Amino acid sequence: MRQIYIEVPTTTKEVMMSIPYRNDELLGKIHVIFTELDESKVRIVTVRAKDSEDDKDWSIQSKQVMSKNMRTVEFEFDFRDDDGIKLHVSTKIMLSYSHRCIMVDW
Repeated sequence: MRQIYIEVPTTTKEVMMSIPYRNDELLGKIHVIFTELDESKVRIVTVRAKDSEDDKDWSIQSKQVMSKNMRTVEFEFDFRDDDGIKLHVSTKIMLSYSHRCIMVDW
């Protein structure tokens, strides 16, 4: 299992990362979007993921961040390599008022 850990400042609204794979290839892209509505105090995390070169083929998931889930949201995706081998990718995003942490396991 491999992991990526990224700390994101609260001033950053979007983060794009790629998952490295064998022979310096990239398996897929993950795009994390942070939405915070000041008036209603709603925090939403949207994750777009894709495992192909086609820019139209994104898998999208969104979750609202709430105090009851300890301000942590999790997303699951399956990527396929060129040989058709499926790789499970888990993304956990933890938010506080001072920083954000993204952990990706595959």
